[in-house]
Amino acid sequence: MLLKSPTFLSRLTLILILLLLVLDQQRSPYTGWNKELLINTDLFSHAEEIKAKCNYFYLDYPGGWWYDQIEAMTFGIQIGVPTVNGYSGAFPPNYPAEPFLSAKPPLKIFDWIENIDKSESGCFVTGRNPIKFINKDLKNVDLVGFTSLETNGKDTWQWSVSPKPYLFIINYTKKDIELEFKITPSICYEKQDIRISETNASDLYQGMIDKSGTTFKFNLDFSKEIVKGIEIITTSGPCKIKGDPRELFFEIKNLKY
Repeated sequence: MLLKSPTFLSRLTLILILLLLVLDQQRSPYTGWNKELLINTDLFSHAEEIKAKCNYFYLDYPGGWWYDQIEAMTFGIQIGVPTVNGYSGAFPPNYPAEPFLSAKPPLKIFDWIENIDKSESGCFVTGRNPIKFINKDLKNVDLVGFTSLETNGKDTWQWSVSPKPYLFIINYTKKDIELEFKITPSICYEKQDIRISETNASDLYQGMIDKSGTTFKFNLDFSKEIVKGIEIITTSGPCKIKGDPRELFFEIKNLKY
């Protein structure tokens, strides 16, 4: 009869709740909450220069639309410099927002930047390359989804670590750009399918390349836009080399523009 006492049950319930609260406070730290993950060491290596020379910055960082937004917002708050692509639930008028999970490069954002007062000094920041100033002379090709640049003194190359990486091209000069590069398959394939296309436009090439590689030359018209994305896509699976943890898809070599 004692176990059925309302007073006993109430006390037992209270003790269990208090016990759960105590146990909850004893949790081991979860690595996802590690504050060190908020520090992007690549970006912070340029922090002082950005604070000294930039009234605002645009961040281009591998990972897609949403990743750029969150990285830019976090870094901008940490160094006290406004960003034009910090993620927000409410965008300024006419801002070219993409859906949250969009993987498209935000090509129209530079049209929006054009409306910023020209007396404000804007910077293009990647964290991987020196900062560049957004002005009429800016011309830059950034490889997204590739390893860092390697060279033997004669040739330069970068490996794709994504099946659909892209070249992010900014050209404020309004002059055409001739883009030249060579693509070779990973060592896992004698031949590999490759599709090269301009983002939101038509294919520039679609076919097979063999192990000797293929050199491509494209003349790109920038008379009506500032930014283009050139996607290089393969349906072939990744290649894993013994002792190398990376998944490699193909090599881009001797990029010139």
